[in-house]
Amino acid sequence: MMILSELGEKAALIARRRRELNMLWHQYSNTLVQAITQTKTPLHLSINCSTDNSVSFRLFSQFLIAVRPDANFNDHRLYYSLETHENPSVTRLGEARLGDDGLLNGAINIGQKEAVLGHFLHQVRPVYDLLYQAVERGEPLQITAFEQMFHQSGSA
Repeated sequence: MMILSELGEKAALIARRRRELNMLWHQYSNTLVQAITQTKTPLHLSINCSTDNSVSFRLFSQFLIAVRPDANFNDHRLYYSLETHENPSVTRLGEARLGDDGLLNGAINIGQKEAVLGHFLHQVRPVYDLLYQAVERGEPLQITAFEQMFHQSGSA
C-alpha cells in the first residue's frame, strides 16, 4: 500500500503541474492576442484560427506567424515561426522559455500586455525588416530570403 500512496502523490503532483503549465500557456496566448488586437499601431496582423495548440496570426494575408509550445512532456519552451503560402515548411524565428513563475525568459510577466507584445515584436521584427526592404527596393521577395536571413543570423 505504500507504493500505491507514493505513486498517487506523484501522479497528483504531475497532474497539477501540467494543469499549471497549460494555464500559463493560455494566459500568455490570451495576453498576446489582446495586446495585438488592442494596439493602436496597425501591425497588419489578423488572428488565424488553428486546430493545434498554437496561437497564430496572418501578416498581410500572405504569411503565418505562429507561437507554439513545445510538444515534449513538461517542456517549457515556446517557438516562434513563420510559414508562407508558397512554402508551408516552418522557418523558426526564435524561442522563449515559459517559467512556472509566469515569467517569459525569467523577466517578462505574461500578464503585462505591453511587455508580451514587445517580446513578440522583437521575435518577428526580422520578417517586417525583410518585407520592408523588398517593398522599398521595388523587388519581389524570394521565399528563400527568409531561410537565408535566419540561417545567417543563427536563428534557424
